Amino acid sequence: MRAGNRTRFSENKGSWRKIKLTFSSLFILALVLYASGCSTAHYRQDADKETYRIIRQKQKEALNINNSNFTIEQKKINPFGKPEPKTEKGKRKIPILSLARSLEIAVKDSREYQSKKEDLYLAALDLTYQKYKWGPRFNGSLSAGVTKQGNERYGTGGADFGLKQLLASGAEIGVDLGLDVLRYFTGDPRKSASSLLSLGIIQPLTRGAGRRIAQENLTQAERNVLYQVRSFARYQRTFTVQIATDYYRVLQQNDVVKNEFNNYQNLIESSKRSRLMAQAGRLPEFQVDQAKQNELRAKNRWIRVKEEDERLLDRFKITLGLPTDAQIILDESELTRLVRKGITSLGIQTEGAVKTALRNRLDLMNVRDQVEDAERQVLLAKNGLRTDVSLSLSADVNSAPPTSMTDFRFQKGTYSTKLNVGLPLNRRQERNTYRKSLISLDRQKRTLFSFEDNIKLEVRQAYRRLLQAEESYNIQKLSVTLAAKRVESTTLLLQAGRVNTRDLLDSQEAFLEAQNGLIGALVDHTIARLEFWRDIGTLQVNEKGLWQEETNNGE
Repeated sequence: MRAGNRTRFSENKGSWRKIKLTFSSLFILALVLYASGCSTAHYRQDADKETYRIIRQKQKEALNINNSNFTIEQKKINPFGKPEPKTEKGKRKIPILSLARSLEIAVKDSREYQSKKEDLYLAALDLTYQKYKWGPRFNGSLSAGVTKQGNERYGTGGADFGLKQLLASGAEIGVDLGLDVLRYFTGDPRKSASSLLSLGIIQPLTRGAGRRIAQENLTQAERNVLYQVRSFARYQRTFTVQIATDYYRVLQQNDVVKNEFNNYQNLIESSKRSRLMAQAGRLPEFQVDQAKQNELRAKNRWIRVKEEDERLLDRFKITLGLPTDAQIILDESELTRLVRKGITSLGIQTEGAVKTALRNRLDLMNVRDQVEDAERQVLLAKNGLRTDVSLSLSADVNSAPPTSMTDFRFQKGTYSTKLNVGLPLNRRQERNTYRKSLISLDRQKRTLFSFEDNIKLEVRQAYRRLLQAEESYNIQKLSVTLAAKRVESTTLLLQAGRVNTRDLLDSQEAFLEAQNGLIGALVDHTIARLEFWRDIGTLQVNEKGLWQEETNNGE
């Protein structure tokens, strides 16, 4: 609000210069204040400081972790660590990426991972505004101007400062101080300088009253951040399993390429040996042709699996956030470590795994809490059907005329109390909102039941995949041993002329399949194990993407 009384007085030219200087000073002051308050860097830093603080609080509340390193700022890192030493010819060696290094790169550079972090940040940023609305909100403005009307000229100046505050009861308090000055430079000698102090309070008594109703937006914003914290933690675990899966699949394909190449080299030697035996009259010519055909098929398979290996590696680079033309090699010792470690049994049964999942799954916690959100929306919709009853209190106090701006005349102020009643004659929209809220609650309950059933299904399937992978690995180990013996014995029998070339070729192909099957079963088991711990909610992942399996489930 702004006082309507103004000071008017005639002014000589010297006074006119002073007035112009005064108004110019006010204008310049307003510009300086605006410029100092609008530093984009300051606003960005202030938003980050408050938002990151909220994220840390919610992570502690939801996950019991203290992660002070969370940030959405992307700092490009050297994905290969320290520069690799140069070769003798001065060329840079192609870097070798370990699984841990790959996870670290993915966390830093993956586009999808960055978007998930930004989703969490944006939810926390929205909460900062809801918190701000429940604190004291100040506003202010300055004005200065010169007006010419006929033969008269006058200058005006003013200021307005206000404060608003929401209370948990639903009440809103507003305080406003308005200052106004008007001077005539020519003609009428009147002068005016006055101010107006205003106070207003509006308290809803039925509709919109009470903490649960008034602070619903704040409550929901708080819970949205909690949901995003859980969702991001769940995504981190899923993302880690995805990176590990892709990494191991590339290593598996590398091993297949080696096996196919070795098989191709062995078949070249077999073809040469068959040719020599045919020249010696010990083999018919058609068996030599069989050996040559197998050699050509082996070469073709080697070319195909090598192309597939390159395709998987390029796709893995994109997942990490690297350009497809980046030169990298995955660390083969990671696969050697798996072979050396072998596999171990779970130590948990199906029912225990299901109970653990229903207790620990973060996405299930969100769905459960969203049922509570739907219940609150029903209460909010019920409140919207009530009669509007509110109590208004206001006070307006002017300063003493003609020139005082600080001597408020409280005894002559205007004070009022009003009871406002809005009859519920038009509640069609509110009626529909209430009915929709009931339907949404029923839907959310069904979603929860369905979600729990799907989690049980996921865990059971993950458990069965793990057991199947374990059995397959044991079978393939035995198969490799038998296939190796078969190749050895068939080679000796062929040299003795007791078997034909086809028998040897079949044994070599069986050995190749057993080798590929063994490494495939080992990788399948490793991936199935990670997926199982992820699905029951016990796979712990740090900020670098590294995981730790928790096997103590209390079952």
